[in-house]
Amino acid sequence: MRQEIESLINGLIFLILVFIIFSWIYRPYIIEYNAEKDFLQATHKNINDKNSLFYVDLCKNIASIKEQVNCVMLATSPIYHYTKDQERTKIRTPTQYAKLGGNCKDSAILYATIFKNLNYTIKFEFPIPHHITTTIYKKIGDNIYKYCNIEGNTATCYEVII
Repeated sequence: MRQEIESLINGLIFLILVFIIFSWIYRPYIIEYNAEKDFLQATHKNINDKNSLFYVDLCKNIASIKEQVNCVMLATSPIYHYTKDQERTKIRTPTQYAKLGGNCKDSAILYATIFKNLNYTIKFEFPIPHHITTTIYKKIGDNIYKYCNIEGNTATCYEVII
């Protein structure tokens, strides 16, 4: 009986140590990837990024929401470069992204800064762990919104009646 209790205690100690090590290593990563406020702050901080403003100027005079979204997606396609570096916790600026590429969080900030400057409401969604997409929307009529989800370099848009 004593040996079973010692084995149980040793097993619990091992599990606690694994949990502590996992939490210590991944804590900054988990915190940043699950906090929309961090991405909203990064959007605000980079709102005047020269790369973002270039695409804003390029597409700002297009009246149709669908065409404006298509303009941004087409214009940014030459700089879209996904790099798998999920361990990096620092979000790249849109200018850094244009030069170095980046992962989903970097492209999310790129699109958020562009569309925020084009007067869209921005929201970030976390459809699966460690992944982020940018959602934009704009009111187009009484209780009708144009809603677009941007993932990678693809935008899928819908009209939503509320």
